[in-house]
Amino acid sequence: MKKTLLFLLVLVLLGTMGITGLAWAQVQLPTPYKKITKPPPPPPPSKIVFVTSEVYNGNLGGVSGADWRCQQLAQRANLPGTYKAWISGPGPQTGPPIGPGETFTRSAGPYRRVDGSVVANNWTSLITQPLLNPIFLDEYGRLIPTSTHCNIGTPVWTGTAIWADYRILPSADNCLGWTVGVRLEESELCDPCRVPTRPFSSKCVAATTGEAIALKPTDSYYPGGWTQGPSSHDIQHCYETARLYCFQQ
Repeated sequence: MKKTLLFLLVLVLLGTMGITGLAWAQVQLPTPYKKITKPPPPPPPSKIVFVTSEVYNGNLGGVSGADWRCQQLAQRANLPGTYKAWISGPGPQTGPPIGPGETFTRSAGPYRRVDGSVVANNWTSLITQPLLNPIFLDEYGRLIPTSTHCNIGTPVWTGTAIWADYRILPSADNCLGWTVGVRLEESELCDPCRVPTRPFSSKCVAATTGEAIALKPTDSYYPGGWTQGPSSHDIQHCYETARLYCFQQ
């Protein structure tokens, strides 16, 4: 009898330990491995592009003065960020020329007008492809008049050319580094040119003309057409007025 009771007690204890051990083992089993997928990186931010609502003669105060004008208009329109003008000219202290190729942030994201329309998908597209939408809107999103077949229309100072190999180069016509905005006969820099028998000096020519491009829809149809057109109409006198292209950096 005692042996039977002892045997039953051992069975009960073993059963209890087995159940407890099984429960403990179940608790300790590792959970199935779940692969954690990282979210994709956010897309590059867009950059705003506009053409100025104001017009200026060739005396912009240099390239930095043109940048300042873009920044002031952007701030008045409550546009975010820092802006620079798409314009080229001599560097400081007679240094090498400077322009968008040297000073611009080369955006990996799209360039957009104020209305959200994409102008170019990124910097590379901007200088190598036709524009997706022309830069015809000012800082408030208002449409700037463009030219017709027989009308030069609204010019924009650029002083910048995009060559066939997509190099961005400054034009020699830059109103003496965008510091001259007067007529030829009013400029002391061109006094020698008043003598009919004397040829124009390069300094005089630079003081009287600037590279500009008229806002024409067709200029957006081929690479670089919006900054340097195919004809001599792209040169105008420095006393005349034109707008600026402004790009967020």
